[in-house]
Amino acid sequence: MNSERESPLQNNAQHKILEWKVVNEYLGPFVMGGVHEPWDLEKLEMYNEIQFGEVPPLARATEMYGPLVDVELEGTFMPLLMDSIAGALPPDAWDHYSGPIEASQQNDSVDGRTLAESAKDLMVVEKRGAIVWDMYETEKNYTAQLGVLENYYRKKLVQRGYISEHTANMIFFGIPELLQFHLSFSNELEEVVNSWSTTETLIGSLFIKHVQELEKLYSRFIDNYSASQRAIKGLEKDNNEYNQFILEASKSKVDTNRQSLKDSLVFPVQRTTRYHLYLKELVAKTPKDHPDMSNLETAFESVLGLANSVNDKKRKEEEATGLFEAFEQTKNCPPPLISHKRRLILNSDAVCAVSKRNIRLTLCSDLLMIALAEKKTVLNAFARSSGADYTFKFIRWLDVLETDITDLHDTVPNTIRITLSSPPVGSNRPTNTTSPSDISQSAKELASNSFTVQFTGYDASKSRMLFIKAMETVTKSCREEAFS
Repeated sequence: MNSERESPLQNNAQHKILEWKVVNEYLGPFVMGGVHEPWDLEKLEMYNEIQFGEVPPLARATEMYGPLVDVELEGTFMPLLMDSIAGALPPDAWDHYSGPIEASQQNDSVDGRTLAESAKDLMVVEKRGAIVWDMYETEKNYTAQLGVLENYYRKKLVQRGYISEHTANMIFFGIPELLQFHLSFSNELEEVVNSWSTTETLIGSLFIKHVQELEKLYSRFIDNYSASQRAIKGLEKDNNEYNQFILEASKSKVDTNRQSLKDSLVFPVQRTTRYHLYLKELVAKTPKDHPDMSNLETAFESVLGLANSVNDKKRKEEEATGLFEAFEQTKNCPPPLISHKRRLILNSDAVCAVSKRNIRLTLCSDLLMIALAEKKTVLNAFARSSGADYTFKFIRWLDVLETDITDLHDTVPNTIRITLSSPPVGSNRPTNTTSPSDISQSAKELASNSFTVQFTGYDASKSRMLFIKAMETVTKSCREEAFS
């Protein structure tokens, strides 16, 4: 045997890449007489005695290991046989790295898979590992989508001149910072995965370490979310080049994974909720005496607070944006609709039971606004294309404490009656308002003290029940506030 070439097994080298497959594939048929069967030390020694008259010293690899586990491997190597097949081995068959695996070498593979992918097989078979693996996988996907927002949507829109840098800053506000954070956080999660041990690996401290930065980054993003949506809406209205680009981009599997710009901008809001759900599951599946238990419980409480804070900000943004949209879309809508004390609860579409005209029921935290859908005419279409964006015409609003809802579903499917009642004694509520500008039959019907509306469409029953339940909740809240 060429003395200058020493196999790593003869050197007792620690292997970063598990070379069992190479050895078994090339040596197995020779050593076992052409039959691929598991290595057996006694059979190998017996074969050596028959062939060579003596048993050569055993070459043992006591620490031949992959990314997560040590593998004890014993084998007998025959020098003459090794020389005879050396030419059949790939040139780099014995190239190896001796020493511990470093984080910088995590892209090395076993059977063509990354270390993290190899770790998956060990993690998914136990509950804690499966949770952490799913967290890691979704973190990679989420980070990739942030990259699509910053490096594809923003970059291409600005480079091609479809939007200005100023508009890009409005739409993608906070995305660059989120991307940088999650690139780093994803790497930290990968280190956890690569060194996974269900009894020893700690992950709670990772979230405790970053929760304050997470809250800062996501609060800034949410605070700008409605401005981002308004900027997009403006582009959709009068920028054909922008619309064409967004349409084509959302169909591309390679560039955007078929995710639209609007859908991608929702992901950051959803991600904070996912973290707290993962940690909740980890706490439930972790033994009380586990070294990570205390940190996991602390991390869960912190991330739960983060998720609640982000959701609360998002809700307030949506409520404020919804009120502005209702005002902008409703002709003759009274300006007092916009108030810092008022919240949008629900928009429901229905039809007048008599005239069959479409209406919009806008339920707020203290009143119910009723608007009549505008008829589609050439004049209306021209007005909207010229800048006016009215979709409904204001008819009236009702104080919820002066409004009774009767469910008529048993008589007429998905139908309710809305009745104006006397204001409760002792309450100090805003008076009801009715528009004097519309004298159509539908408007007269809706302006009466009692009128009937019907919910239509495939989810009519759900819409009816949702509206009734929302009215009950708002009315109860207003009563408590009025008499407190």
